[in-house]
Amino acid sequence: MAYVDADLPRFDVPTCRVRTLVVKTHEPDSVQKATSLLEDALRILSIPGREERRIYFVRRFALPSFTLAQSSSALALTIQEQLRHLLASAVHATHDRAARASCIFFSHPLEPFTILAVNIARDKETRAWFWPLAVPRWRS
Repeated sequence: MAYVDADLPRFDVPTCRVRTLVVKTHEPDSVQKATSLLEDALRILSIPGREERRIYFVRRFALPSFTLAQSSSALALTIQEQLRHLLASAVHATHDRAARASCIFFSHPLEPFTILAVNIARDKETRAWFWPLAVPRWRS
């Protein structure tokens, strides 16, 4: 008999999640159009580093300005380029600067769990911004 907890992450499927999105526009009527365009762009976005099986957590990412005349693929390419620069500056979750970094990474899908367990056993800090995101049920 197998038991599967639906709240646990699936390690075989890379995902991209946006926790909070703020869309600012000069015309209130265009918010829905801008949001739809952005959703399409994020769906087709090719995230740099996926082939390495790294898991990235981004604290904050300012999207580039865009117009409603842009295609979702053009917007995806622009976002992808900015994201590539951000991910290049990512530090590993065990780095001294991780708690203050804009972007951190884990080397493989199980690493957040093993590092958190080691940190707890060694009475190390476990309140950094990324822990509740990396280990969904973790609350320090």
